[in-house]
Amino acid sequence: NLKSAQQEGAQCLNYVEFKNLEGLPDNYLITCWDHQYHCQKTFKAKKIIFACGAWSDSVLAQTPWGERFGLALTSGIHLIVSREKLPIDLTLSLEHPIDRRNLYLIPWENRVLVGTTDNFFLGDKDQLYPTRREVDYLLETLRFYFPSETWSDADILSSYIGIRPLIGSDTGAKEESISRDYVIKNNHQGLYAICGGKLTTFRRMAEKLVDQIYPENKANSCTPLFGAKTPYSQLKAKIPMQFQMQYKDVQGDIVECLIRRYGDGACDALNTCFKQAEDCQNIPDSAYYVGEIKYLIRYEWARHLSDIVVRRTDMYFLNGKLSKETLESILKILAIEMSWSPDKIQEKMQEERKLYERQCEFFKS
Repeated sequence: NLKSAQQEGAQCLNYVEFKNLEGLPDNYLITCWDHQYHCQKTFKAKKIIFACGAWSDSVLAQTPWGERFGLALTSGIHLIVSREKLPIDLTLSLEHPIDRRNLYLIPWENRVLVGTTDNFFLGDKDQLYPTRREVDYLLETLRFYFPSETWSDADILSSYIGIRPLIGSDTGAKEESISRDYVIKNNHQGLYAICGGKLTTFRRMAEKLVDQIYPENKANSCTPLFGAKTPYSQLKAKIPMQFQMQYKDVQGDIVECLIRRYGDGACDALNTCFKQAEDCQNIPDSAYYVGEIKYLIRYEWARHLSDIVVRRTDMYFLNGKLSKETLESILKILAIEMSWSPDKIQEKMQEERKLYERQCEFFKS
């Protein structure tokens, strides 16, 4: 968790790309490119961890280490449909009618998440789109189990795709026979690399890696992460009392919403991002507040429109293509928070819209 690391003194950087690694007598020199400020940056470190997921082999190839995991990649997509059309209250586990793979239908607010697929991926990792074949595969399941409804592309509100790195699997083995376990490598000279595993095991993986690097200081994967250190019930009782005099204009339902979404981070949001009456206003056609967008930029490293609507919030996933008013409102906040030059604001806004459109492109036939 980056925010927990930052609290412990880590310097966290976003949109900074690794370019080169050079071994020096006492440490390593890392060269990076900062895409936000368009400049080169260098760092020195005695120990370096490469945790690059599906990009592990290509990043390690840029180093003098010469190590690799021998990755093959698989892709999985999810579709989001309306809960009005698919009115389920509990998660359903279903078998695909043709190949009998398990699929899941998971209620999410007023939507239902449908997934997932599992296919070898040979495309460009930086240009990910659900394919026609994958979309049809999931629609087939909906048509089979819910035949009273017609299911087509028009029912899909949004979608997303992820790729999994499978260790040692570039040897032609069948996808279902390949282990989902993780592997840690090190050169015994301060370089470490970790890859594989699942989202549900990431803390265990991190614990094992840290224990290798610092055996004298055992990690504890049960330590609460940032945001979860104070129980919800305690925060709910404490924060309104703490802020009711200082923030008389912030309604109780806003405070409760912030606690639910950010946990302990609600204190930072209230302290610095809800200073003006307009901060309590809703972003048009969304359940998010103006002050929240400021919080995501100031405290969660959001730098682009797509960071906010796709990566930090569920705006895109629960609503599909967002309205012009929603996007314009967020862009205006970005312009102020990121100190865009007045003569460049329209140009930057256009760039952001194009980036958002590319990242929300539905699928390629």
